[in-house]
Amino acid sequence: MEYWPSLDRELRQAMKQGEVDFIAGYPTLSDNYQNDVDFIFDLALTYGLPVDLHVDESDEPNIDCFLYVLEKTIKTHMEGRVTCGHVTALNAVEDSLAKEAIAMAKEADVNITTLPSCNMFLMGRQDKQPVRRGVTRIREFLDARVSISYASDNIRDPFRPFGNADMLEEALFCAQVIQYGTSDQLSKVLSMGTFHPAKNALLSDYGLEEGCQADLVLLDAPTPKEAIISQAAKLCYIKKGKIIFRQC
Repeated sequence: MEYWPSLDRELRQAMKQGEVDFIAGYPTLSDNYQNDVDFIFDLALTYGLPVDLHVDESDEPNIDCFLYVLEKTIKTHMEGRVTCGHVTALNAVEDSLAKEAIAMAKEADVNITTLPSCNMFLMGRQDKQPVRRGVTRIREFLDARVSISYASDNIRDPFRPFGNADMLEEALFCAQVIQYGTSDQLSKVLSMGTFHPAKNALLSDYGLEEGCQADLVLLDAPTPKEAIISQAAKLCYIKKGKIIFRQC
């Protein structure tokens, strides 16, 4: 990590002072991803911080980095405190290997973040027919009860000219990609943009039960299915119990 020495003292001081929420990294791009993963986990253990990594964002049938992160999570007892984003290469490997990796992700209690709209735009560009969708195995993660959330990456930047930073829009896109359309399935999709990210972010007092922190968006729809399909209007934004936006 050539860029680290000049920042080491400043960043470690910020960690000590509680100014850092997560340690992030992109070990797949490194010439030695094992060393980078080890370094990141050492920092996380030293300062008691969770980890959020971009992992195996490619079309190549190689998930060595993902597997190493899972192994490291279990070995260091970081279960529930590690998030892996993208993991698109999981779609390029054989089903048997993917099944093993997903089972290990469940054992490690690793959180997954998928970026469907961005991954579909960027991946599979060199494919001839059939062209891969380029999105990780969302349905298999859901079936294995691995916490997987969706997000929107590269919003109107040099990598992708689309996006509105709208999680409900991403929910509709995700539902179509994974071919979920029933009421129960769309409820699961909405949870991928609400409860699952809250778990991934280690939020406490999250939800709609009495005593939970009042952070919510009120949608003009009777059900999750209708909210996603109709792209329901956001009637009201509430933060810490205070209305910060209300539709006129």
